[in-house]
Amino acid sequence: SSVLGFATAFSMVGPITVLLKQTSDETSKMHGLLNLNDEKQACKKTGFLPLHVAVANGLTSMYDFLTQLPQLQDLFELRADPKATSATRELTEYGLLSPFQLAGGGAGARE
Repeated sequence: SSVLGFATAFSMVGPITVLLKQTSDETSKMHGLLNLNDEKQACKKTGFLPLHVAVANGLTSMYDFLTQLPQLQDLFELRADPKATSATRELTEYGLLSPFQLAGGGAGARE
């Protein structure tokens, strides 16, 4: 799991906000390092991005936070894409699912 995935699983809005602000700050050593939609942020075992973690755990407030980034208008381009699919990993049957499909019941919810 990534730091962003871990923080999402525990609804840690504060640390996620700090990390996203650092990655958008051109003077920061972390500039451009984190992206909620980057496969590098996907869990190595499940392929879940932070948004998938929120959906799989029923964390609707985290879903809203990650997709809208309220009070963080300057970070709008860093928000999670609700249509992003999970990466395929060998330990899960849920590869290539969007958060909507994951919430609808997994592999049987494919369009």
